[in-house]
Amino acid sequence: MRRALVLLPLFLASCDEPAAENEQADRAPPAPAIVVTETEKPAPPPAEALDPQPVSWADIERAGLVGAGCAFVPAGAAANQAVMVSSSEGAVMKRRGAALTFAPDPDSREMPYGTRAVYTGTGLSLELAKAGGEGEVSGEETVRWPGILTVRDQQHRISYQAAGSLECGA
Repeated sequence: MRRALVLLPLFLASCDEPAAENEQADRAPPAPAIVVTETEKPAPPPAEALDPQPVSWADIERAGLVGAGCAFVPAGAAANQAVMVSSSEGAVMKRRGAALTFAPDPDSREMPYGTRAVYTGTGLSLELAKAGGEGEVSGEETVRWPGILTVRDQQHRISYQAAGSLECGA
């Protein structure tokens, strides 16, 4: 028992040391703040420009898009220089002499003559936007609206965008 009494002060003294260290830590100047900055990611490269060519009647036939639908003509181009033709079955554009085909997105907004606002293709998607209203009668069975055609790549970067007219008919 005497041994326990002798060891008790040593034990209690060892308990006081961390408290003394804590007091010193409380009095010590604060550690300098470390500022962590997020490293800037390099900007993604711009999308490859699409530079569409006018779609020919042969392109339309090969794509199976003969019938009712819409054609987009960029502002300043001749009326017969449509760079995109769409129907309820799909859409076609032309780049570097090759036809690009697109499937309609059934979840997108319906446009005139059963066409859709969004079409998807291999590595690209296109979106059509038209002005509201009834449009302007432009032929026996056709109506024209101001519109915008936007083509995006897989990273959703704009490859082509133009204002023009969207002409729809049978």
